Amino acid sequence: MKKRHLFSRKTWLSVFTAITFMITEAFLCQPSVPKDVQAQEFTTAETLPVNTPVTDITGDNIKYYTFQSTEDGYFTINIKHKDITQTGRWCMVLRNKDRSYVYETMYGDSITSHKWPCVKGKTYYIDLSDSYGSSKQAYELVVTQTADPNWEREENDNQETATPLACDSPMNGMVENEGSDWFKLETPAAAGYVTFSLVHPDIAEKGGWTMTIQDASGKVYGKYNGSSINTIKYGFAPGTILYIKLTANYGDDRQLYTLTASFTPSVTFESEPNDSAANADSIAYNTDYCGVINSSADDVDYYSFTNPAAGKVTIHFGPVDISNTGKWNLTLVDASGNETSLLQTETTQDVTSLLKKGTYYLKITDSWGASNKDYTFRLSRKNYNISGKTKIQKAKLPENTLSNTLN
Repeated sequence: MKKRHLFSRKTWLSVFTAITFMITEAFLCQPSVPKDVQAQEFTTAETLPVNTPVTDITGDNIKYYTFQSTEDGYFTINIKHKDITQTGRWCMVLRNKDRSYVYETMYGDSITSHKWPCVKGKTYYIDLSDSYGSSKQAYELVVTQTADPNWEREENDNQETATPLACDSPMNGMVENEGSDWFKLETPAAAGYVTFSLVHPDIAEKGGWTMTIQDASGKVYGKYNGSSINTIKYGFAPGTILYIKLTANYGDDRQLYTLTASFTPSVTFESEPNDSAANADSIAYNTDYCGVINSSADDVDYYSFTNPAAGKVTIHFGPVDISNTGKWNLTLVDASGNETSLLQTETTQDVTSLLKKGTYYLKITDSWGASNKDYTFRLSRKNYNISGKTKIQKAKLPENTLSNTLN
């Protein structure tokens, strides 16, 4: 019996021809020009007026153009046949000022570039050449720039060049090939929390990103992946400097994004970093507090409270949204660092402890599946009357709660 082939020879030939054409065309789009000649052409590049179409013909040589951005915002480049009845293909390469970096290489009989962020006064260069059959055909070339203060400022590929980001002011951008975009955020001079959101402005786009949130020292508070990253809450002390790094994750790395940091005033939301007893948030009785264990950063939340006299302290703890599943660990820590497990729960529960006078800490961690999900808790207390040398006895507590006394 003859072996059956998945594709016919004719099909394989067609595929091979198509691949060969694409490789050849891509190769032609990176013209091999001696550096000294290239540098000479570079310095004599024709200046393009922004937002004004220019008609020209490439001929057999590479045409060099330069333009300077007139506003902060973004620009696009478009080339098309002057005579719509003609056919032919061009190769267009967008470069930075010293030609050391290629932003985009495009080819076709009609070319529209991606939206590229720009800074007022920055210079760009275009190499334009015949890709196939267009050397003697007239084209119309136009650089269109749009002023928009809510666009990233390239190059912003490290912490030192990070684009300033303000709360409640969405920022648009696009991660370049194998690149990254950095933003610098200073939290408002008020207690509260920041909610980060990263989405596609075009719902048809499917690519994804990695978003890393860290401080100036490099301490990472969270690292997230996805085609959309929403409702990630962080409470920080007023005036905290944060850096947000975006890199392409999967799909088309030149897809637009909108990054938003929304601020909500609150005196009862946790304040990062509160990941140890030394920097625990101080809390009061009979007040509802909120927090969240952030993922990808081994987050731990500590809260400190004082028991003014021997008595019963009750912790009322549970998820903010009961539809969110996940389980938290609650641990009680005394001033000497001794830990006692209080509760492991995914529902709202009360746990009561009989405590001596002193300072204590409530330690909250993710047991499983509770990261990035808000929790809430409240402390209440009742004095335990003591006369003479009467010892504090163990409190009779409901099942599954702490019933030992800290001595």
